[in-house]
Amino acid sequence: MDNLNNIVSQPKLLLFDVNIFKADNIKKVCESLGISVICVDRCDYAQKLGAIAGIVGFGMVNIIYLGRGLSDEMMVFSGIDSELLDKFLSEYKKNGIEPINYKAVLTVNNIFWTPEELFAELKKEHRKFSGR
Repeated sequence: MDNLNNIVSQPKLLLFDVNIFKADNIKKVCESLGISVICVDRCDYAQKLGAIAGIVGFGMVNIIYLGRGLSDEMMVFSGIDSELLDKFLSEYKKNGIEPINYKAVLTVNNIFWTPEELFAELKKEHRKFSGR
């Protein structure tokens, strides 16, 4: 089981370090597709992604993140199947929203990671595939 679609009740998009204007445009796209959007506060970056996404069995811990945040924007899809993901990406592009380079789907492999841990892994993959 690579994804969590069968245990996630509501499709969600988690946004990290996305400016408010861009986030508002993304929210409009998501609203039309029945996807709820969570603009994650930086103080929650110490939480596990499962807790941030509201996955059953995960709870927020009493830790406040005091770090600098991510060096770029990141979005994480939770409970979004490939058909809905394709629709979202199509609408995102059609609406002319500037791309976000770091994207991931919440899986059983990364659900226990913090946003910082996922971002570090995505950066490593990005460098590997871009030849840097």
